[in-house]
Amino acid sequence: MLEGQVRKIGERVSISLTLSETDQGTVVWSDKIQRPFEEILALVDGTVARIAATVSGRMEDAAMVARRKPPENMTAFGCLLRGLDHHRLGGVTDDNAR
Repeated sequence: MLEGQVRKIGERVSISLTLSETDQGTVVWSDKIQRPFEEILALVDGTVARIAATVSGRMEDAAMVARRKPPENMTAFGCLLRGLDHHRLGGVTDDNAR
């Protein structure tokens, strides 16, 4: 669950956000951000990207925990882990493909 506040203070915008896991109520991520009001759209875009990356990473971590069974093929498992790292770096790009 994402909750937060947005306030305009003079010519600045202040955003406080908390991302919580609903099952246990633990805080996954929180941040307080202040920027000039003119940067509001860039602020929203950047914040959405960070939240998406955090949620995606948490989902991948949960999937890994759920798969506690030892891998049958360590080479394939190593490829999976490298692929996940490259995905976290920004997806499939020429730089990440090397």
